[in-house]
Amino acid sequence: MAACKNPLVLTSHMHASCPSLFPPESPLICCCVLLLSQLCRPRGIPVLINDRVDVALASGADGVHVGQSDIPARIVRQMLGPDKILGVSCKTRAEAAKALVDGADYIGVGAVFPTGTKASSVIGLEGLAEVCSLSALPAVAIGGVGVSNAADVIASGVDGLAVVSAVFAAPDVAVATRDLRQAVDKALEHRNRQQHQAVTATN
Repeated sequence: MAACKNPLVLTSHMHASCPSLFPPESPLICCCVLLLSQLCRPRGIPVLINDRVDVALASGADGVHVGQSDIPARIVRQMLGPDKILGVSCKTRAEAAKALVDGADYIGVGAVFPTGTKASSVIGLEGLAEVCSLSALPAVAIGGVGVSNAADVIASGVDGLAVVSAVFAAPDVAVATRDLRQAVDKALEHRNRQQHQAVTATN
C-alpha cells in the first residue's frame, strides 16, 4: 500500500509454475488484484498481471505482461481486446520487432544485469541500447536495475524501469519507491536535455 502512494506502475507477479486455467488459488488472486485496482486507479496507476491472462480477464486488470515462453503475444492481444495494456519481454531486436507486430504496447528488455528474482540470461547495457535503438515501442528495463544504475540504464534508451527487489527488498518501501522515481525522472530529464542540445547543434 505504501508503494501506491508513489507514482509507479505496479505489476502483480504471479508465480510462473501456476497453471493457466483458474487453479484453486485464482479466486484469492483475483480478490487481491481487485483490491490493488481500487488503491491504484484513483492515483492513475494501472495494474498489470504478469503471465496470467486468465487472472487479468477475470479481475478486470488493466493489462498483462508476458514473456517469450508464455502465451504468444498475438493471441494474448486477441484475448484482451484493443484497449488493455500488453507488455512483452524481449532480449533481441527480432523479439522486439515481433512484439510490435503482435500488438504490444511496450516491451520489457532484459535481464540487463544479474537478478535473484528470476533466472535469466543477461544482455547488459550494450544489448539494452541495441534493442531500444531499433524498436518503435516504449521500453522498460528489466533485471537488476535500481537507483544505483538508473542513470546508465535510462541513458541506454529505455523509458522506465521494471523492479521488484529494488523496492520490496528495501527497509522502507515508500522511501525506496520515491528515491527510485526521483532517480528515473532525473535521468530522463538529463537525457532529454542532451537530445535537445544535439538537435539544436545540428540546426
